[in-house]
Amino acid sequence: MAVKLADLAASLGLDGSTVSRALRDDPRVQPVTRERVKAEALRLGYQPHAGARALAEGRSRTFWFVLPNMESPVEREPASWASKYLLERGYDLLLAQHHNDAGVYGRLLARLSYSAGAGIAPP
Repeated sequence: MAVKLADLAASLGLDGSTVSRALRDDPRVQPVTRERVKAEALRLGYQPHAGARALAEGRSRTFWFVLPNMESPVEREPASWASKYLLERGYDLLLAQHHNDAGVYGRLLARLSYSAGAGIAPP
């Protein structure tokens, strides 16, 4: 079972907001407390929840490419370039292929806009 922020806070006897701030290197948390929190997080195997972090920050730092396929250099090369470019800047690129199926394409766009609150640019 995954260790939650609340579990980490309870094991340290600290408030959850203090633990969250410490993990984000917030200057309002004393350095000794930050180190104590990080050491306990490591010991317990705590991993931040990417969805919760994206919600708190108001962004996911994730880009999606929805492509017909990756067989052609017309799709593959820009996706490869974009992936490297985005990774260097702390973003991720996720690829989805619809294989020229309009139903799959629509489902992917609906799923992306619903799950991520994404702004979607038409092809």
